[in-house]
Amino acid sequence: MGKVTGQRYEKVEDICACNEICQSAQGPKCSCKCGGKHHGLSLYIPTVIESGIVKLEASNRLKAIEKAMRLGNEYRAAADVALEAIKRFYGQSFTDHSNGAWIANKTLWANIGKAKNKLRIAKGYKVHKTRMKKLQEIIDEFSSTKTIDAAVEKAI
Repeated sequence: MGKVTGQRYEKVEDICACNEICQSAQGPKCSCKCGGKHHGLSLYIPTVIESGIVKLEASNRLKAIEKAMRLGNEYRAAADVALEAIKRFYGQSFTDHSNGAWIANKTLWANIGKAKNKLRIAKGYKVHKTRMKKLQEIIDEFSSTKTIDAAVEKAI
């Protein structure tokens, strides 16, 4: 509920900066009014509603949007780096796996699938700090000097 003062009713709601489909998106395509600015950010802004009319406090809303955009850009950059680290680590085998080509080494095939799954799970976290921590773990794991052979031997 909200607060009633005389003839006025006031409440605070978390309102989506764009629309829920865009905000919760994980894929690269955006066809809503924001043109991709808020795509996948999960940006909900506390907004004062007075007697059914939204009262926007522009400065607070703008600060929240700027912060969300900064965090979103940081997240997308980290996700790209993590994907590139996995691609570099597995080389052509990663491309073959993605294209559905036959990979004779079953352990290698399974490890590439596990790496992709780790990335998918990390990208699915809603809390920025946790999402970034998991992406950093992936970057650290696949950016080391280990080779594919060492990873396969470790798995066997």
